[in-house]
Amino acid sequence: MYKNIQEFCKENEYEYHVIIPKNERPFRVVFKGLGLEYDTEKLKSILNNQGFQVTKAIRLTQQRNRQPLPFYLVELVKTPNVEEIYKVNRIGILKTEVEEFRARKQITQCFNCNGFGHSATGCGYRPRCLKCEGAHRTNQCTIKERVENPKCINCGKIGHVAAYRGCEKFPKLEKTQQNKINTLRPFSSTRSVIKENVSFSQLFKTQKQQPMAAPTSVSEFPNINNQEITAIKNDLTVIFSTLREIQ
Repeated sequence: MYKNIQEFCKENEYEYHVIIPKNERPFRVVFKGLGLEYDTEKLKSILNNQGFQVTKAIRLTQQRNRQPLPFYLVELVKTPNVEEIYKVNRIGILKTEVEEFRARKQITQCFNCNGFGHSATGCGYRPRCLKCEGAHRTNQCTIKERVENPKCINCGKIGHVAAYRGCEKFPKLEKTQQNKINTLRPFSSTRSVIKENVSFSQLFKTQKQQPMAAPTSVSEFPNINNQEITAIKNDLTVIFSTLREIQ
């Protein structure tokens, strides 16, 4: 139905946006254990050769500073065998884990028009550039450097772009929705190093005051396997990356 509406609006040159039904959205999973430098095109090729229909594979990044993370988002067509992806435990010579991708609950902002509540995939509004207010997408703008005093295309004020969460026009999550987010926490690459209501400086200051535990030999854990060791290494990579960010 939504495709018919979309086509009707296009033919009659109406501006619109549509929300793609959940049952028609791609199947998303996260691959862990591939390190920071794995070739995403190679990952797609290997999975396609195993009978899956991969439409996209990208390396995830930290939300604040866009630093790369050792996790890979894979989108697949919902074929009858798509859930077999969870049984994949090796990519080439690397052991991997596959988890369901649960997107962070946040306000959706369109990359096409920079409006809210929909994505660029279903957007039929006129494009609006964050940098120059032109009728094109921001990634197609001829201005490649950072604009020092940008004008917000949503509120009209100088000093921030429309993606700034502190903008008066940027929607805020309702308290009931925010409480639900805090209770049901989605997949988060940094959840192992986050504590609520405690800053990183307070956390590591407290840790420094605690006596260091005696080193533990790996032989004391006879059941640990290479896959678990890889997961631990990935977690440590995230922790050190986060520490570099706050220094």
